[in-house]
Amino acid sequence: MSDFINADKINFNHEVTNLDGVSNYSLYEEMVGTEYNSLMVLCIEEREFIGNSIDTRLFIVYDHENNTFIILGKRSATERIDPEPYKFNYKYKNDLYEFIKVILNDNVNIIMYNFTSLESNTIDYNYYLFETKMNEKDEITARDSVSLRNNKIIVNCLDSLKKSFNFDRNMCIF
Repeated sequence: MSDFINADKINFNHEVTNLDGVSNYSLYEEMVGTEYNSLMVLCIEEREFIGNSIDTRLFIVYDHENNTFIILGKRSATERIDPEPYKFNYKYKNDLYEFIKVILNDNVNIIMYNFTSLESNTIDYNYYLFETKMNEKDEITARDSVSLRNNKIIVNCLDSLKKSFNFDRNMCIF
């Protein structure tokens, strides 16, 4: 039996009801903007020792077309300055991990997100795009007070980014 779906056997215009009780849309509309075009994003936050406010926030994704990790980050604004966000590419996770250890203190919080409805062109990704998409409903997991000295959790998250992939709008899945 084939794993492919025969498009001739699908009625794209029939009414369906999703888990939230919303009905009257097609199967194709159900798929657009959901788990079929989502992106796994790792967020790492360093908090201030005093006041517990966020000092630095990083977003990390894996670009499967270029086989690179992309890190987007920004320090929080102070009374004197509002730092500019940055974006860098890393070919190897160990190099990326070394950069993370250089710019962050030892204790960090990590959050793995599932962001939906993102364009697949990573050139368009920027820090503010990811920051505006942050919400609890898109969290896959979160861990507080992760030590950067114990790299197992961070490296496992980076491996998950690299090994995971999803359907792309440009792919024909039917």
